[in-house]
Amino acid sequence: MKEKNGYTWLLCLLALASCVYILQDINHVHIVQALPIFMLIILLDLFPVRLPSGDEYSGGVTGFLILLLAYGLETAYFGIVFSTFFYYLKTSGWKLRRIPYFRMSCTIGMYTVCISVTSSVINHLSGASMYITSAVGALTFEIVNILLLAGIFTSVAGAKYFENIHFKLKELIVPLILCTTVVPHFIHHLETRQLVFETIYTAMFLTLIIFFSRAYLHQAQLRKRASEEFIRLCEVRQAKPSHGHGSRLGVFAEYVIDKTGYKGSGKNELVMSAILHDIGKVQIPPHILTKRGALSLSEEKEYQSHSEKGAETILHITGNKKVADWIRYHHERFDGKGYPSGLKGKEIPIESRIIALCNQLDYVLAEPVSDEAAYQKLLQQSGRVLDPVLVSQLEIEDIRYLRSRITYTVETEEAEEQEELVAESERGGFIGSTSLIRYKPDEALSGLTVPALADEIKLLAARAFETRQYFFELMKDNGRTFEVHFHPEPHEVSIIMSDITPAIQYRDTIHNNIMRSYKDVIETLSNSKVDICLSREEIQEQLGTYIASMEVKEKGDVAISRTFVAEHYPDQQDAKRLMHIKLAVSEGVTNLIKHAVGGRVSLYCKEDRMQILITDQGSGIPLHELPKTVLVSGYSSKRSLGKGFALMHASTDHVSLHTYSKGTSLLLEFNALMNGQGNASSYQPAG
Repeated sequence: MKEKNGYTWLLCLLALASCVYILQDINHVHIVQALPIFMLIILLDLFPVRLPSGDEYSGGVTGFLILLLAYGLETAYFGIVFSTFFYYLKTSGWKLRRIPYFRMSCTIGMYTVCISVTSSVINHLSGASMYITSAVGALTFEIVNILLLAGIFTSVAGAKYFENIHFKLKELIVPLILCTTVVPHFIHHLETRQLVFETIYTAMFLTLIIFFSRAYLHQAQLRKRASEEFIRLCEVRQAKPSHGHGSRLGVFAEYVIDKTGYKGSGKNELVMSAILHDIGKVQIPPHILTKRGALSLSEEKEYQSHSEKGAETILHITGNKKVADWIRYHHERFDGKGYPSGLKGKEIPIESRIIALCNQLDYVLAEPVSDEAAYQKLLQQSGRVLDPVLVSQLEIEDIRYLRSRITYTVETEEAEEQEELVAESERGGFIGSTSLIRYKPDEALSGLTVPALADEIKLLAARAFETRQYFFELMKDNGRTFEVHFHPEPHEVSIIMSDITPAIQYRDTIHNNIMRSYKDVIETLSNSKVDICLSREEIQEQLGTYIASMEVKEKGDVAISRTFVAEHYPDQQDAKRLMHIKLAVSEGVTNLIKHAVGGRVSLYCKEDRMQILITDQGSGIPLHELPKTVLVSGYSSKRSLGKGFALMHASTDHVSLHTYSKGTSLLLEFNALMNGQGNASSYQPAG
């Protein structure tokens, strides 16, 4: 599904051939005489008539036919090149560097074929009235255009050749009426002054049509705004990243509909569906929508029901089952792993697939990454979550353009939000005071309540202003921890600073309470052979005299650490004991390398015990995994000690463990050798 293939390259070559043809016969191009018609074509392209279905019709074929019948094929070619360039310049935001020149060339080549075939057909109508000639010319041009467009969608996107052909044939009535009415009138007024007058007259006439077409759709626009406001109020119940989600999807849907060549009859309905696609979340309990972290199975099931609840709501409002199904299936995946029905591929309505694409666009554009990275994230979903045909229609330039139209900001009502946060804190909430700080270059920070952090905040705010990227940072001052969010805006940076010290204290309290529970359970299950320490200091207090240590960084260090520990054991003749020590160390160090970037193995001796301390700076072992590593033989997970712990437990005389999000400390202890009388001899390290 590449845009550049044999078919599109052929169209580009035809465009080049038409340009060469124009240059060779430039004397036959009536630029001055046909200038009013060129202007009319540009007017039709820049200000198309909007139909009630949501389609736009530019009417450019009318101008092309006038040029062909009045001035010949060369002038018609020139008009095609001229108007196509202006059309792509407009859609690229009037910036030359953003024009997709390959696509523009394909369009020129396609219209060149259309006007050439039309010219050939008209030449066989000598003697026919101008009305018949205009009607046949318009019909020929549009039919060839439909066939060539179908070839593009088939070769580029893999679509069926005659997909949505009935919608395309219905659209033929518009150019037929327009050309049959306007073209003969123009041909009868070829004298320059009259042509200018007729062009102005027609332009005014078309202006009225455009005006009334937009006035006709005014009520639809009002409904759209009402829907956006309604869904915005619903999103207040959800987590902050969801605010404005529906309105943004409306913008994305309008763009994707035009970009992907969607030819359904309900474009306006599809845009409205994109805006209201999450309306079912109104019926979902608020705690599920705002919960941080993973949902339970029952919560996940409740959350997933929002698509069906939304479909039921839309069905009751509109009575349109087709539109309700678009919303019902917007979480289906192209690979069949979505919900609620597990539909796959083309089983999913194309409208639902478009809403899903818009959904993913909002997620990738919300992340503070480059346009290229956002585009790659979108490509990763192609064929899995998203329809690959739709994804193939988008490029990095589209990501860049959409990002320029959408602003992701935190909606802050300063006084109300702060009062709510204070009230929450008084009720035992987890967030302390929150303040809104404003940064403008070369000005002092306004609203700062922690002067000691002024320099650091100002430095990061300047970075956010320059890079135009959102980010947050944790800062500490006088025993307090702050979460500081930097939101770049056009002329300043808004900084949301929240005191999260209560949340951290609460987290630590919960962690310690859980650790105490697990400590009691595991010590009982292991007959006091395994000790769960609540802090790293507890392990440090158990250590005896320091002997030696080594760093551990890579897999090769596993064997080195075994040799290192064994060399310091006093009785080198006790092969069984040495094997147990090496095995325990090997498992401990292997786990360290697997789940952390590095650590250390340290040796200590205390009275009649050899102590081996293994530490790392990893992410810690999940607390809920600890009992399983003791209870279940051979249990293992992505971050448990698993089978390794079982081996260490069997090989050592005592194990002490402390784990936290900043690292794990594992203390393995071996009692001294027993002499022949069964008495413990004093441990003396080798060397």
